[in-house]
Amino acid sequence: MTLFNRQGRNWFIASGAPEITDRLPAGTYLLNGDPEGGFYLSEVEDFTLPEKTYGKEIERHERIINTFLSRPSTTGVILAGEKGSGKTLLSKRVSIELAKQHGIPTIIINVPHKGDAFNQYIQAITQPALVILDEFEKVYDTAAQNALLTVLDGTMQSKKLFIVAINDISKMNPYMLNRPGRFFYVYKYSGVSEDAIHEYLLDNLADQSRLDSVISYTQLFRSFTFDMLSAIVEEMNRYDEPINEVMKNLNVSMDFGGGDYYEVLEVVLKRQVDDKFLGWDESSVKKGKRGRPFNDGEAYNPFQDAVSQIVFLRLAKPPGSTEDDEEEDYYGGNYEHYRLTPNDIVKAEKGGFFTFETEALTMRIGKRTAEVYSAQNVLRG
Repeated sequence: MTLFNRQGRNWFIASGAPEITDRLPAGTYLLNGDPEGGFYLSEVEDFTLPEKTYGKEIERHERIINTFLSRPSTTGVILAGEKGSGKTLLSKRVSIELAKQHGIPTIIINVPHKGDAFNQYIQAITQPALVILDEFEKVYDTAAQNALLTVLDGTMQSKKLFIVAINDISKMNPYMLNRPGRFFYVYKYSGVSEDAIHEYLLDNLADQSRLDSVISYTQLFRSFTFDMLSAIVEEMNRYDEPINEVMKNLNVSMDFGGGDYYEVLEVVLKRQVDDKFLGWDESSVKKGKRGRPFNDGEAYNPFQDAVSQIVFLRLAKPPGSTEDDEEEDYYGGNYEHYRLTPNDIVKAEKGGFFTFETEALTMRIGKRTAEVYSAQNVLRG
């Protein structure tokens, strides 16, 4: 039986001392110490949740808890995705429910403890416990992760629930992936769902007429987090500005890992074209046979970047030409450059579709993903 000796807010494993107990009380503890000086637990404030949470991801706590309680040994859970996407909220909810409903304590590890002494200490805590390792790749480098494999194997007699939160799952030890004996669940956070964003905006955005514009903007990011959303709403409410004005100042940009790649979907030239000119050459611009891809194929931020786009013109084949004639002969130097700026955007659609309009043309672009595009709803800032 393991005995715990309390000294102030610190808990030590001991064989005999005042305030000895054979069970660690439900609560939240930080693991301190080192192999040479020994390890001990310090009481810290218990986790709390916001008055209201958004998104169904946090409801995963029930499955995690039920699985952990029903299994005979250690269970591991990986929460992978951008910071601010909801991983920490889920960890907190699991901790709160385990303490409230089952009297199970939580141990937080925020330094790279490892080695035999660490393994023995974790195993010496024989009662069930939740162990949280947040920002895993920042705390544990490659070598330190290797040293954790033993404690995560699930072969210890003590029953633990390990929750590891990691921003970039590619930095996780490959021997931890596809190994349900070490990590039974993996939940990937790719961003906040549209339903959760909509609910949050209904509760918090002062000018509800701007709600659709914010939702549409969030769809442009590969991964959009609640941190980003709350900052946007806070700034819009403070200065009574639309989304396009707010984004000129905030530290939220597609340049910082959220941008995407686009291609031209449609061009309508406004000038008169005679019988020789049939309009824009779709294949040359969209498929890159002659013209450059949109924004030279670089990541694009529609609210910040200006683009000079080349558009080839289709010429009618002269009388007497045959189907076998090479189309290349009918393009020559017939192309024009058009400059497009954020001020030329007249329509932005969910999913990353934009329409520009200038005196010379109307151009629609879309994200260069697969080769399938779907119609979405309209945004106007």
